[in-house]
Amino acid sequence: MVYVEGQGRQAEAFQEHWLYLGLLGGGYSNWMFDRSEMNSEINPFISANLALQAAVRLARFFEIQTELNLIADFDAIGSSSFMSAYLTTPVLAKFVMQGNQLKAGVFAGAYLCMPLLQRPSDASFEYTSDPPGFIFGMSTAINLGPGKLLLDGRSSHDGRWRHRAVRDEVYYRSSFQFNIGYEWSLFPKRLGK
Repeated sequence: MVYVEGQGRQAEAFQEHWLYLGLLGGGYSNWMFDRSEMNSEINPFISANLALQAAVRLARFFEIQTELNLIADFDAIGSSSFMSAYLTTPVLAKFVMQGNQLKAGVFAGAYLCMPLLQRPSDASFEYTSDPPGFIFGMSTAINLGPGKLLLDGRSSHDGRWRHRAVRDEVYYRSSFQFNIGYEWSLFPKRLGK
């Protein structure tokens, strides 16, 4: 509660902060293959991810956000035991609107992708994307306890942008992640700043 001078009563007002920390996870992905050099197909994967994110509020409606996002893709068809794990580190520009109970935003940016593990190991199937990858999405945070319940939907795209002269079986990947998590606010700003 914040006292509003001159009104003789208390009124609720949202409080901006300098730093927002979040923990979230969930997802789904598609990988695009070039098996015959003539046709392509899209193969669906179940995608699980765990992200630690930090956002800095630079202005009333603007944040810069970065993350460490650990992602694992599993064969959704069940015909193989394929699994790929990788780490992405995006830098996002985020437009946000915030009220007493709700915070919502849209974001876009670029990321680097670092492969960590692939099973089974198959040299013809290995995938390492060229930088950068691109990501965009939207998020909503609702007051719950000492922080906010965080809902996040995003689409990301990466590929082998500079390897067209060499035939690669996997040349493009896109993913959609619907994340649920929790966000904490730190270092409140002074009112009017």
